[in-house]
Amino acid sequence: MASGAGQRRVVVLRRPAASGEPQEAPVAPESLELVWLAHPRTGKRCAFALADGDLLEVQRVGPRQPASWLIDQSVASDGGMLLISPFDARFLLLPLLERSRDKLIPIAQVLAEARGCGMNAL
Repeated sequence: MASGAGQRRVVVLRRPAASGEPQEAPVAPESLELVWLAHPRTGKRCAFALADGDLLEVQRVGPRQPASWLIDQSVASDGGMLLISPFDARFLLLPLLERSRDKLIPIAQVLAEARGCGMNAL
């Protein structure tokens, strides 16, 4: 997950732990595969990441006032950060199921439509 040349970002990320298991080691941002999908609530394209079979939502959070981060011996001047958190992929199917609510459509056809909407990476 690369940003502009020489540009540094603050990334807050933890690998989701399986239920009942202790939290695993953090994921390296370079190991993430970035995908763009329609958000189930808004329908707008937004960033998601894939890491070892887990789907993660990527959100950029920025300050209302100009700000910077001090990272090692350098400054990240945009003041924002990327929050990357686990996301249940089943939520992505909700808009497709909602559209076919009044129709008798086999689930295989709904899933085929999902693959056509860019969800084939999942």
